[in-house]
Amino acid sequence: MEVLYGIKFKLSGKIKPLFRNFTLLFFLLCVVGTQSKLIAKIEEPSYKLIQKSNSIEIRDYQQMVIIKTDLNTKMNNGFRTLANYIFGGNSTNQKIAMTAPVITGEFEESKQAMVFVLPSEIALESAPKPLSNNVEVGSFHFQKVATIRFSGYATDTSIKKQLKKLTEWLKKEKIKHDETLFIAQYNAPWVLGPLRRNEIWLRLEN
Repeated sequence: MEVLYGIKFKLSGKIKPLFRNFTLLFFLLCVVGTQSKLIAKIEEPSYKLIQKSNSIEIRDYQQMVIIKTDLNTKMNNGFRTLANYIFGGNSTNQKIAMTAPVITGEFEESKQAMVFVLPSEIALESAPKPLSNNVEVGSFHFQKVATIRFSGYATDTSIKKQLKKLTEWLKKEKIKHDETLFIAQYNAPWVLGPLRRNEIWLRLEN
């Protein structure tokens, strides 16, 4: 006995697998639609697109107001530390909208850090002070970066593969870049792998 929209009915053996596949597909489409709407509402830092080649882009970013935490422990701890700040763990108890992407990389020499970009309406001078000593409010200017976009999860294997594609393209275009690697992740942990958006950023030499 199967149920669809509250109606019970009996299916033959050959039709039952098709029905279940349809039900799974319908569920996945609902999830995709819901996630797409949620993703569309999240603010991203503004930039000027300079060049594009398939999944690779050259962008010029404006200066960003950020909150940063050093990644001396597991990545999830860094995320929770920053999330606590925007959820009201700051000097004014202000709740601040989440933006995308979450960026990890060496913002200082030999120091891996995780960064949230604050919404564009918050200036550095008006950003509330953090209550945690592990959170730092500041600004960062990426200026020109080369990026490559990929789906799935940002594993070591996928990062190495995409980094190779990006650096080979930059070499072919004779564009000089810094060796420091930044990983930008745009989605919540529960977003399905094929719908995920990740990017590798390399700052370009002036």
